[in-house]
Amino acid sequence: MKIEHFEARSICPERMFDWDNLLGVCSGHFVIRGETINTCDSARGNQPLNIHPVLHPHDLSVIFQIHDGHLRDEDGRPRLGEIMPRGEGATADTATLNLNARLLIDDRAEVIRDLRLRLSNDDSVQSILRMLNVATIPGSEGLPVYAHVAAAYLRKKLRQRGVVR
Repeated sequence: MKIEHFEARSICPERMFDWDNLLGVCSGHFVIRGETINTCDSARGNQPLNIHPVLHPHDLSVIFQIHDGHLRDEDGRPRLGEIMPRGEGATADTATLNLNARLLIDDRAEVIRDLRLRLSNDDSVQSILRMLNVATIPGSEGLPVYAHVAAAYLRKKLRQRGVVR
C-alpha cells in the first residue's frame, strides 16, 4: 500500500498534506509473464480524477457496478469481474486508472466465482451475512483482498432476498 493524492501533487502542491486529499492505494504496478501492467495511480500519472472515493456514497455501486456474469458483452460472453461505470466522471476515471486491466478483471472474477461456490453449499441469509461481515469488518490482518467486490456481490444477493443492508 502507498499514499496517493486525489489532486496530484504536481498540480496542487498546496494540498500535499491535506487529509481529504490523501488516499491509500495498492502499488498499481504489476509484471505478469514479462508484461508490465499499470493500474490506479501508476496508470494515472497527473491526470485529474472525478470521483473521490471518500466523499461519494458509502456504497460506490451507485457509481461503479462490478459485473457478476449476468450481463453479457456484444459477443454474448459474460463480463464477469469487469467494472461498468455509471456516468461520464466514472467512465473517465475507469479509463484513467485502468480499472479494467485484464489482471484486475480476472482477480475480481475469481472472488465472484469463489463466493458462488461457497453459496452453492449454503445460500441462506445467515450465511450471506456471515460472508459480508468477513468482507466488511477488518480482522487481525485487515480486510481480504478485493473485499469491496465480495461486499458488493453479497449486498446484491441480500437485496434480491428483500434484505436491505
